[in-house]
Amino acid sequence: MGRAKQAKPTRTLKAKTTTINGVAKKQRKSPKFTQRVTIGRKMRADQKISDKLTIPLAPFSRLAHEIVGDILGIDDPRLTGSSVLALQEGAEAYITRLFHAAGRICAHAKREEIMVRDLHMALELMTPGELDRSLAERNQTLMRPRGSPVHAVDSQAEGEAYDEEE
Repeated sequence: MGRAKQAKPTRTLKAKTTTINGVAKKQRKSPKFTQRVTIGRKMRADQKISDKLTIPLAPFSRLAHEIVGDILGIDDPRLTGSSVLALQEGAEAYITRLFHAAGRICAHAKREEIMVRDLHMALELMTPGELDRSLAERNQTLMRPRGSPVHAVDSQAEGEAYDEEE
C-alpha cells in the first residue's frame, strides 16, 4: 500500500547561552513591546522627519481645489503647485499646534488620551475672540495717562460712525 509517514522530529527550544570568560550565561529574551511603546517609537521617528508632509498631496490638492472653487464660484479653479504646497504646510502647522495645545490640556487634566473637549478648549484658546478683545481693551486703558477720560476717544469715534450711516 502506501508508505508509512515518518514522524518529524520535534524541536526543543534551547535557551541561548553565551560564554563570557569561561562562564556560561543565559541570554535574556528581548521583551515583547507593548503597543504604546511601538507607537511612541513611530511618533518619534515621524517627528525627526520635519520636512516631510503628513497629509498626502493628491487628496489635499483635490480638497483645496474644491474649497477654492466653492469660494470663488468656479467649477475648476487653477492653482499653482507652490500655492497648494503653501496651503498644505499652513494647514499642517495649524493642526499640529491644535493637537499640541490639546495634548497640554489633556496632560493638565492628568489624562493620557486626547478627548473632543480638549480639542474644543484648544480651539477656543487658539482663535482670536472675546478674550483677545478684552485683553486689548485692558491694555489700552492701562496705557492711557492719568486723568484722561477712559472712553472719550471710543465714544467720539462711535458717534462719528453713527452720523455717517444716517
